Amino acid sequence: MKITFTIYAEPVAQGRPRATSVNGMTRLYDPKKSRDFKSYVKLAASDHRPDQLLTGPLEL
Repeated sequence: MKITFTIYAEPVAQGRPRATSVNGMTRLYDPKKSRDFKSYVKLAASDHRPDQLLTGPLEL
């Protein structure tokens, strides 16, 4: 099975995780630019997902 789709956007490098402290707890998060790009790719890929999970070797 071959799944192909095109991302119509300029690639965005994964940014360094950022950290913040809330009530003494440290929270890590992606920078907005990285988070937005990953959401866009996820949305584009979801239209092409197979009915069954893929098994075995995968190539990207």
